[in-house]
Amino acid sequence: MTPALIAVAIQEIPNLIDLLKTAFKKRNPDAPQPTSEEVLAALETAYLVSKDIDLRWLSEHAEHD
Repeated sequence: MTPALIAVAIQEIPNLIDLLKTAFKKRNPDAPQPTSEEVLAALETAYLVSKDIDLRWLSEHAEHD
């Protein structure tokens, strides 16, 4: 991972938040709009769940000596 990629990720966070808010509203038109903090918390949780799934899969498929 390069510093340039990290910089782009940081710069694009507001766009990512807007994207997720828009997607949420399309799927849940009657629900209250989530706050930016809620979107970031959901994104963090989604990342951690995905990472856990990946790590579990890797441990289950590791080559054994």
